[in-house]
This record gives sequence, structure tokens and C-alpha cells, in this order.
Amino acid sequence: MVGLTKQLSQDLGRYGTTCNAVAPGFVRSNPSTERQWQGLGAEGQARLVESIPTRRLGEPTDIAGAVLLASDDAEWISGQILSVDGGRL
Repeated sequence: MVGLTKQLSQDLGRYGTTCNAVAPGFVRSNPSTERQWQGLGAEGQARLVESIPTRRLGEPTDIAGAVLLASDDAEWISGQILSVDGGRL
């Protein structure tokens, strides 16, 4: 994803097209992630949340907020990967 984003940024920049990517952290937003969450059990869930500096899971609105950065107001941002994960390493 990183290589593709950066290459597209280089290839398409001359046409006025920017390319960025959002790398989301754990968000309970679909049946697959919900199964993962349930599979962790209470202790695993607590460990996961504790490993996130903001001490909470992401919400779909957190990801949407990051995607809004890809507006016409951000026309000089290109080739970037934005981690939206509450600061998790």
C-alpha cells in the first residue's frame, strides 16, 4: 500500500491528481472485525484497548474525519499514509 500510494502520487501529480492512503486501526465496523473483537475475550479486549494511547477503539467517524483531509483544501498533500489508530505503535 505504501509503495503504490507513493508511486501513484509521483505518476499522477503532473496531472493535478494527488494520492494518499488512510491506514485505520481497529474499528468495530463490520461482521469480520466484530468476530475478531469477540474472539479476543474480555482479557484480550482490555489488553487491546490498553495498548492504544487514547484508550479507546476507533469509530467509523474517526476514519471519515481523516478521509476529509483529501479535499481540495489539501491539494499539496500527496504520497502520504495517514495512520488513524489512536497513536498505537
